[in-house]
Amino acid sequence: MASQKLLEKKIKKIEKLLPKSIINELLAKLKDLDISEDKLDKIIKEVVKEYRYVEVDPGEAVGTVAAQSIGEPSTQMTLRTFHYAGVRELNVTLGLPRLIEIVDARREPSTPIMTVYLDEEHRYDKTKAIEIARKIEYTTIENVAKTIDVDLLTSSIIIVLDKEMMKDKGVTLEQIIKALERLKIGKITIEEEQIRISIPQQEAEGIVKISKLNKLREKVTNARIKGLKGVKRA
Repeated sequence: MASQKLLEKKIKKIEKLLPKSIINELLAKLKDLDISEDKLDKIIKEVVKEYRYVEVDPGEAVGTVAAQSIGEPSTQMTLRTFHYAGVRELNVTLGLPRLIEIVDARREPSTPIMTVYLDEEHRYDKTKAIEIARKIEYTTIENVAKTIDVDLLTSSIIIVLDKEMMKDKGVTLEQIIKALERLKIGKITIEEEQIRISIPQQEAEGIVKISKLNKLREKVTNARIKGLKGVKRA
């Protein structure tokens, strides 16, 4: 007669192959039987075999079902948004687009991720960790502005600042002014919550006036304030 300890040992090996209800029923029926270990193995093997047979109906298109089981969840989650302190949102490519990137062995994934390990000084201090994240995140004028418009009448570019985004990105007005001064495109004037860049008249006269201002606006939009190039979120 197989011992209770041996029976439990044998059943434990197949507990992931069978439902809990079948496992319990099998234990209840085998514990009182006077059988050898070989017969016990045969019974357990036969139970697993019969269960496998009834898992799928004869003629079932198992290949199609398997493909659907992989495809359906992968297409459901295309983008997932993670929320971090100091960062509004971080979109990471998942689901079908990510599977396509992996299968195609893309040289550059659409949303590459890098893990930066902080030193002892910054690792355990949330405030310091956020400061590091803000320093390395590439930030432009566009990221901290509500609007960047061209004023044709005064030949100037007007930047309306977004105070909330400035706080979120850890950007000061002084940093913005320095970034604009590096462009050397005109006189900078601060007017309440907006900045005006007046373009010298000799550079904005005639037929090239509109195109010139639009090019300068594009230059202002992409002007770097701080951070490392390529680091869109941190």
